[in-house]
Amino acid sequence: MQKSDAALEVTQRTEFSCCYLDKYIDNTGSEKYRLNAYQYKLEATVQGLPDNTSNKLIDFKIFKKILKEASPEGQFLYDVNDQKQVLVTTAFNACNVSCYPIRGSVSVENILKHISQVVDSFIESNYSDVHLKETKLRETASSYVTWRKEF
Repeated sequence: MQKSDAALEVTQRTEFSCCYLDKYIDNTGSEKYRLNAYQYKLEATVQGLPDNTSNKLIDFKIFKKILKEASPEGQFLYDVNDQKQVLVTTAFNACNVSCYPIRGSVSVENILKHISQVVDSFIESNYSDVHLKETKLRETASSYVTWRKEF
């Protein structure tokens, strides 16, 4: 059986919860932090040519597992460049709380960028004819960020 010329797209969704410190300036001009926690909804789409024996692009269960493993489920996210946040992680680590480093401010954009890079790297290493096309991270019912890979 020959490989099909027709490309396919497969989309999978999952959810995860995490928390982080949100830095802000109060009315007096002082730098403060508040704890934010969210239940995020992650969606990813891969595209490519199906396998010539199974005619599948990627198994849904495997794809969901890849997304779950790349997500910071139940973790404290922190900016590795913010020394106050790094100090908080020391205390959390002492209590066996899992911490997830982000380069730059902890925002839905940076969270999605990090997850997308992890998923993209895994897909590229393990699937020769499959490529991560797009990811979306929903913070609320009406707000989300999209990451797209440029080919």
